[in-house]
Amino acid sequence: MKKPADLKSAGFFDLERPLLLSRKYPFAETIIDSKWIRWHRKARLADPRFSRRKGELSLKKLQLGCSRCCMDFQSSLPLTSQMTPLRSLVPEGHAVATMPITDLAGYVLEVLMSADQMERGVWNRRNFCIQAEREYAQPGQTADGAVGTACSAAWSWLEANGFIAKHPEQDNDWYVPTRQGEALRDHQALRQFMTSEQLPETFLHPELLQHVRPLFFQSRFETAVFEAFKSLEVSIRTAANLGHDLIGVQLASRAFHPEEGPLTDMTAERGERVALMSLMTGAIGSYKNPSSHRRVAIEAKEARDMIMLASHLLKIVDSRRCSDISTLAT
Repeated sequence: MKKPADLKSAGFFDLERPLLLSRKYPFAETIIDSKWIRWHRKARLADPRFSRRKGELSLKKLQLGCSRCCMDFQSSLPLTSQMTPLRSLVPEGHAVATMPITDLAGYVLEVLMSADQMERGVWNRRNFCIQAEREYAQPGQTADGAVGTACSAAWSWLEANGFIAKHPEQDNDWYVPTRQGEALRDHQALRQFMTSEQLPETFLHPELLQHVRPLFFQSRFETAVFEAFKSLEVSIRTAANLGHDLIGVQLASRAFHPEEGPLTDMTAERGERVALMSLMTGAIGSYKNPSSHRRVAIEAKEARDMIMLASHLLKIVDSRRCSDISTLAT
């Protein structure tokens, strides 16, 4: 018979699954600490079908009256040691506490998915946050509550965005990975996924899908914006059949001139024709010209909005080609 110390070293106390007893230690319930023995007695009283010979007990059998006791016992166990420590991914506790929730959520997901297949089936929010606090606690000091709060917020974000879900057969804070969570697995994949969601493929003009979207994913935001509006300028020149002597604002002004522009819809009210010309010239002048002359610092959200505007304007150009405009005029 194994001694309690041997069981600890073998990982018995690291179990965080509905199966609380191990086939490997069929008589383990008789030699663990008093807390386990008290739980074991409650389990036997609550469910007469409990069999010591089977060496395992699922939570389903405890739902007759001792499921709450079982949950309390499981929550007191530490996280499995087979999981990658959060501190190995983010060394500083201050970084965890101040990191954007979306970034920290990626690291939390990576830690959770690092568990083996059996451990991955059930995760506990409380256990995870307490373990994270202990990892970053300094010797002789109490656990860092800011780390636990940040991890709890990241956990909530993962749940709200469909990467983890509450266990369908258990209460409290027990979770399982969703198919989306299984597919991503680590912080880099989650970051790339979130970036793609910021610039959805279905919203972009085909020209930008090929030349601009890859640059955005590489975080080359200034170059991505420049290429987007350069594509707009090229599209305007081609659609209006204008020469290379006109560039930038002059090209857009000529193509969408309210009275004689080749891409102007003369059936529209004059004020609308002037407004569209101003929109085209203003977009090119504001977003393409500065990047072509100097370095411009652009954040991801700002770049996304600019690229989406370029995509919209490209679609307008496609609808205003000379053949289409002549058809409308007649």
